[in-house]
Amino acid sequence: MKIIQGNQIIYYEQAATPEFWDHRWQDLQEDPGRHTQFQLPDIIFNALNASVPKGGRILEAGCGMGTIVYALNTCGWRCTGVDFAQQTIEAIRRVEPELDVLTADVRRLPFPDETFEGYVSIGVIEHFFEGYSEIFQEMHRVLRRHGTALISFPAMNPLRRMKKDLGLYPTTYEAGKDEEPLEFYQYALDHRNVVRDLQNLGYSITTIQWYEAWLGLADESPVALGRVFRRIYNNRHSKVYSAVRRTFESFAGLMGYCCQVVARKDS
Repeated sequence: MKIIQGNQIIYYEQAATPEFWDHRWQDLQEDPGRHTQFQLPDIIFNALNASVPKGGRILEAGCGMGTIVYALNTCGWRCTGVDFAQQTIEAIRRVEPELDVLTADVRRLPFPDETFEGYVSIGVIEHFFEGYSEIFQEMHRVLRRHGTALISFPAMNPLRRMKKDLGLYPTTYEAGKDEEPLEFYQYALDHRNVVRDLQNLGYSITTIQWYEAWLGLADESPVALGRVFRRIYNNRHSKVYSAVRRTFESFAGLMGYCCQVVARKDS
């Protein structure tokens, strides 16, 4: 369920609590091969490779199952991951005990000031109903001067803005008479506000890039068609489906599900 509020979309589903993520990742927790099979997306590798020297320390704030932590370490950086899903972190330690991961809240990080040259946040800031101000303050504290922040989140792409202007989103949510009420899950944020808030903290914006066009199309399609598109998106074994997804990325500027902002800490 989605509603429009100002210049952002609110998704109602299930609250994104630690227990929610532990349950969502449960099927992966005992898969020892998941890290070695994961391919670090070019959009992340290229941004960090251009700005963080190999051997530099990177924090992934909200590391989930640790696949990006593993990939960044394999690529030559020293990456630490934190997540508040305790069972998930414990599972990572059992399966990949060499990974530097720990249970922590991204709003209260257990690191000294200016510890890291890089900070990575993939699909995290949108899940906090009260906003991401505390997350950015902690990011700013632990990131060294001239360090790089890579922030990725669902955002108001041109397709979503067009649907908003046409009044195609509901503006309120009420559970049906016989339905269990849904809870806040995430926002699709206005990326211009994220950019403004980073600049106000003392960051220069390096790049703004949209991606996951196929998922963006699935998310904004009618329900039945969206389910078909999502099955194609989730099928990672079909070469045909993979080719379709890659080809469709040329439309990411119009309908990319996510926006990645890369910023440099100047002060």
